[in-house]
Amino acid sequence: MQRTSREQETFLMNGTKFASPTEFSFMNFEELTTLMAQIEAVLNSRPLSPLSSDPNDLNPLTPGHFLTNCAISSFPEPYTASDSLSYHSRWKLIQCLRDKFWNRWGAPNI
Repeated sequence: MQRTSREQETFLMNGTKFASPTEFSFMNFEELTTLMAQIEAVLNSRPLSPLSSDPNDLNPLTPGHFLTNCAISSFPEPYTASDSLSYHSRWKLIQCLRDKFWNRWGAPNI
């Protein structure tokens, strides 16, 4: 992993731009833990093999099958009108970050 010389600069890995350290500093520990659990569910719900053409075989093999003996489903949630409540907007922020991760990592690899 490469890093630029100044601390507040953006982290780089193989030319891919990642967030700066201060960009995610607005999340508390519980919110970060929730986001990491949701990212873990995204990673464990991806198929390990191509989908079967057999209509009776609906579930592809995923890492979740090895962890829980069943599929773990984690899909992006549809956007709804935001509420003015603080806890609701922070939950929406976590969902948005999870969806960005899903769109950036999960969808192209399926």
